[in-house]
Amino acid sequence: MNNKLLTALLIVTLLISVTSLYFSFEVYYQIQTFSKNNNNSNSGNGNNGSNNQSTYTPSPITPNPNQGNPNQTPLPNQTSNPYTPFPTSTPTPTASPTPTPQEQVAVQGASATAGDAGATVYAQYISGGSAIVINGALFNDASGGTFAGAITGGTLVLPTSGALTAIVVTGALTSGHTYTVTLTSSKGGSFVSPSFVAP
Repeated sequence: MNNKLLTALLIVTLLISVTSLYFSFEVYYQIQTFSKNNNNSNSGNGNNGSNNQSTYTPSPITPNPNQGNPNQTPLPNQTSNPYTPFPTSTPTPTASPTPTPQEQVAVQGASATAGDAGATVYAQYISGGSAIVINGALFNDASGGTFAGAITGGTLVLPTSGALTAIVVTGALTSGHTYTVTLTSSKGGSFVSPSFVAP
């Protein structure tokens, strides 16, 4: 009985050893085969890379025999003067607006009317571009008082001919006081007369 059991154990041990040896050999063979195939693959890629590499050869530069020659002929596509100047334009002068002439009136004199009821002012046109319309008057006394006067007829036109024109201005004057008369125009001008004394 013991001999049979011992024999069986020996047989099992032998089978296990043979099986292990077989698998070890198989693994070693696979490793060697993989390594050899990998080396062949890398070697092939290296040869292909070296065979596909191109070599650059620079083109020789041909010197221009006409360089530095004052009688050089331009190339077929080259013009002698390729630069075209930008056309210039002369600006059109803008006419300045004609200024409106300033109104100027010469007031030659003034005097009180009878009964100190106002004054007569003598004025003439000097400049202004057109006839000057006198539409108002102010009396100014020496003490600083001012009051409005009324032009007989409402307005009066000074002709551009420069003729001396009498302008009657009504207003209550005080005897013995000194006055001046300021004439005003429709365009905003003002013209002061010489002083006079109410009798």
